[in-house]
Amino acid sequence: MHVVIRPAVMEDALAVFEIKEHLRLKLEELDSKQNGGFLLGTSLEEYKKFIQNDLVLVAECDQPEKVVGFAIVIRHETLAQSTLMQRSAQVNWETSFRLRFHARRIAFFEQLGVLPEPAYRVYAKYLAFLITQQVLQTHEALFTTVLQFPFVNTAALPFIKIAGFELVGAVDEIYPEYGRIKSDVYHLERKDFENSIEQPRFKIFLKRVGCLGYLQQ
Repeated sequence: MHVVIRPAVMEDALAVFEIKEHLRLKLEELDSKQNGGFLLGTSLEEYKKFIQNDLVLVAECDQPEKVVGFAIVIRHETLAQSTLMQRSAQVNWETSFRLRFHARRIAFFEQLGVLPEPAYRVYAKYLAFLITQQVLQTHEALFTTVLQFPFVNTAALPFIKIAGFELVGAVDEIYPEYGRIKSDVYHLERKDFENSIEQPRFKIFLKRVGCLGYLQQ
């Protein structure tokens, strides 16, 4: 089996939507011991807009031929006109972060989804790294959120830690379909990411990325 990671095209929208449906968090499945990945609801039309306007990568398997994972980052231009910017006023920001944050071009890591089979799940870290690397070439900082209630999304934490993300706030929201959702807010500056990838542990990972050919994508 060979898996390529490439920019998404409009024809990938349905496959991305179907992966989301497979991973979608359902109220009846809530469990305090949940430790896998999941996604909240997003429509097919929204995925088409992401592919058209933002940065979307997909992991595509050749045997069988299908998209098995994706990552989405919302660019600054889209973010500036989105409800996410309005919701930022609801974030309980760390005081020290508010005082020192000056980035002008920011992006938001919206979603990462990979089919749960072990053969595919391993590619989540490659999607996360490549999309982070790409977006920080044109943006000064990247934000993301990690669910803390009704349970912790532990699947996201290893990459967040190794990439150099900093915990900078928390947000408590009500989603019509899910009820109360509490999330931590993380922030990664370009300079901190560049420092992280120079660390010995990350260099081992980069060697693997290079062997798979992904650094040339």
